[in-house]
Amino acid sequence: MGYELHITRNVDGEEQQPQISREEWLAVIEEDDDLSLDEKNAGGDLVAADWKGERGALWWGGGEIVAKHPGGPLIVKMVQIARQLNAQVQGDDGEIYGQDGTPVELDQQAVPPPAPGLFARIAGWFAYRKKVRELQQQAPAFRVGQRVVDPWGNKGTVVDVDTTANSGLGRIRVKTDKGTVQVEAYVATVWKIDNG
Repeated sequence: MGYELHITRNVDGEEQQPQISREEWLAVIEEDDDLSLDEKNAGGDLVAADWKGERGALWWGGGEIVAKHPGGPLIVKMVQIARQLNAQVQGDDGEIYGQDGTPVELDQQAVPPPAPGLFARIAGWFAYRKKVRELQQQAPAFRVGQRVVDPWGNKGTVVDVDTTANSGLGRIRVKTDKGTVQVEAYVATVWKIDNG
């Protein structure tokens, strides 16, 4: 079987993405002067392409494009194709290849930052609560039964107010005069008290 590199959208450990379609692969071959369709291997579940005279250098099948034992220049070409298809080049051992055709160091790959420590999370929670209190103080004091109007002149009646919903941002429900019900965050609602 040999060692293979894969142009794929489904890199190990990432969320599943749509596979590369046969039509996408054929479009790449047609647009790229360095590639040509291998007519003998273009039917069924596999579609091969010749690269710079190298017969069957790249194969499409199962939603990805594969090359067996590719050299440096072909790997660089694979990375170019992968970028065009919004995909990546991955080896059988899970390594990801960069623009220069060499594996990207693990620390350069998309590694999520470490989770914040306990004190940082506590400080963040206090900062969040402070901001919510400030927003609630700035918001108009809605109450059930109150008449309100939005910026477009639509009028309605407040049918529910819950200042603790939405993680402290609150919730307001307004039944419009047209019969629809709108639900918005209490601190960021477009509704204003109707004084007219």
